[in-house]
Amino acid sequence: MEIHQHISHSKNDSNVRGISTSDVDELSQFQFNKNRRYTQIQAGQLKGKYLKANLGNVQIFRESLNAGALIEAAPASSFVPFAAITSNADNFKYCGKQREKNTILQATGGFWDASFQQSLSFIVAAFDRDAFSRNIESLTGEEVPQAWFISQACLTEPKALKSYANGLDTILTIIKNKPEILAKENVQRMLSDSILRLIFEVLKKATPLNNHRLKTVG
Repeated sequence: MEIHQHISHSKNDSNVRGISTSDVDELSQFQFNKNRRYTQIQAGQLKGKYLKANLGNVQIFRESLNAGALIEAAPASSFVPFAAITSNADNFKYCGKQREKNTILQATGGFWDASFQQSLSFIVAAFDRDAFSRNIESLTGEEVPQAWFISQACLTEPKALKSYANGLDTILTIIKNKPEILAKENVQRMLSDSILRLIFEVLKKATPLNNHRLKTVG
């Protein structure tokens, strides 16, 4: 079994971490507090890549898998993750429902599962729950909708979703190339604020897929 692992560190802490491996147990154990499990459902050698940057009150990470699999997870309740699929995943199901195009995946309510064929790539911002609530309330002057704290797939505005995925990818690439920038608190705050605004644009236009109004969105 071939395993390759690479981890890079910022000056202060292991704020930037990555792994590339063909051992799904290694991939699961590398991801702290996510209680993640992978079950391969397609022939071939499953390989996974994962890269994460920690900005304090928010973490951003991207992950890719090269073969069909079932992913099961029960992340810590202190996190509020929002995922955007960046590949054309075949037969993708999330929490038992077929994924539609232009959906944001909320992994915010305890256990969730996802299955797919062929391959999968996605990018995620995982917020500290309390900080997320405070910052959204500060941004909007209103309480955070409880629907944002339920694990589900929601249809949203395509341009907002694309901006979210591209924005996270750009920020993560910058941090990967220059992890020392995270040592500057003002830079962390600026990036965190940008990420919050990106996800807010997605969520304020989101409609749960089991809601009949989804036909009027996008």
